[in-house]
Amino acid sequence: NENVSLAKGFRIRESIMATLRAEAFNIANRVRWGNPNSSYTSPDFGLVRSQANSPRQIQLALRLTF
Repeated sequence: NENVSLAKGFRIRESIMATLRAEAFNIANRVRWGNPNSSYTSPDFGLVRSQANSPRQIQLALRLTF
C-alpha cells in the first residue's frame, strides 16, 4: 500500500494558525485478493469472494491553533 500525506500551514492572525491536511491511504487502489473458498461442499469452492486490504481512503483535516 502506498500512503500519501500533504499538509500546509497558514497564519491567519498573529496568534491564530490554521493547518490543512489531506491524507490518502492505498493511493494506487491496488487490490490484494483474499483466500479462495476451501470448503469442497460449497458451490463457491475455489472462488475468491473477498479482498485482503482496504480500498482507497481519503481524509481531510483542518486544525485551528490559537
